[in-house]
Amino acid sequence: MLKRLNDALPGLVLGILIYGLLVQLVGMWFVQDKLYYTIGLWYGVAIAVAMAIHLAAVIYDTATLYDENRASKMAVVKSVTRYAVVAVLFFLIAYFHFGNVVMAFVGVLGIKVSAYLVLPVNNLLARIFPNRFTPSVGDDEELLAEYLAQQEAELQTAGASTEESVCDRTDAAEDTACGTADAIENIAGEASTNKTE
Repeated sequence: MLKRLNDALPGLVLGILIYGLLVQLVGMWFVQDKLYYTIGLWYGVAIAVAMAIHLAAVIYDTATLYDENRASKMAVVKSVTRYAVVAVLFFLIAYFHFGNVVMAFVGVLGIKVSAYLVLPVNNLLARIFPNRFTPSVGDDEELLAEYLAQQEAELQTAGASTEESVCDRTDAAEDTACGTADAIENIAGEASTNKTE
């Protein structure tokens, strides 16, 4: 579901959760009120996850539903609304004292930390689940090469039986069906060019 909004969103959310877990495990030993600390931290982590999902939904909506002028206005309105809701949530935790406000802020910072880690996390997920995740182009050249080799192998096995009959029919069919391997080589070439730049 998350990947339908944005390819990077599952990695971003996973990074926020891993960040929250690490802060929980490290910081818990240095505080007296562990429950207060934990509630504040995971309150902030939940806000960070909600912010990431909302941000991805806003990007998706503005890219698909609106024209250029209206898209920028809607993005601004929805961003202001998102930050207003976050401010209200911080006010609630501070007013009712049901969690540590400082740790809630630290939890929200997980979205920033995860944003820097999203490419390595995405590539890790691509290694673990190669059928579900696409490696980031130009970030991990070895992983990208493995992915392209896998795609080429799947293309050859799926199209081996039909390649001759499809390619022999017309020149147009040859251009579309038989040029897929060239397209994969072009992607690999672009990735290596981006890596060297």
